[in-house]
Amino acid sequence: MSWNSIQGKLIGLVVAGCLVLALAGIWGGLEQESVIKRMEYVLNHKSEVNESVDHLNVIFKVQVQEWKNVLLRGGNPSDGQKYWQAFNDQHAKFEAKVEEAVRLLGDDPLTKDLRVLSTLHTGLLPKYEAGRQAFEQAAFDPKVGDSAVKGIDRELSQKIE
Repeated sequence: MSWNSIQGKLIGLVVAGCLVLALAGIWGGLEQESVIKRMEYVLNHKSEVNESVDHLNVIFKVQVQEWKNVLLRGGNPSDGQKYWQAFNDQHAKFEAKVEEAVRLLGDDPLTKDLRVLSTLHTGLLPKYEAGRQAFEQAAFDPKVGDSAVKGIDRELSQKIE
């Protein structure tokens, strides 16, 4: 058989077509693998962010509980200081967890929502400090301290959930 004959040319054309199809299949498979890896990365990142946001909710609830400890057990100055420190520690944990989630998200639009949570949370600290001051000035009356901060945690709690 001669490659110059019609039969030879047809066989050459079929072989060339098969090679093109094989190369296209290999390229498609590699591209698909790349897409799958990117999707796995995104899903894992989103999972980590979801865990961080869930953890924010827990941290904030613990912080509010520490506030209640200040009111219920803060009549003794050393206990009051211990629970106030625990309250502030939870505040710092919350802010650190927000920063961690923002870092994981990068340019994701959810970053803006996390910044809003952080702003709300940071704005609560002076209010709790004023509540603590009112509590101490009222001879450690928990009702006075509680009234001073009544309801200030609700907006943040709703936004976190």
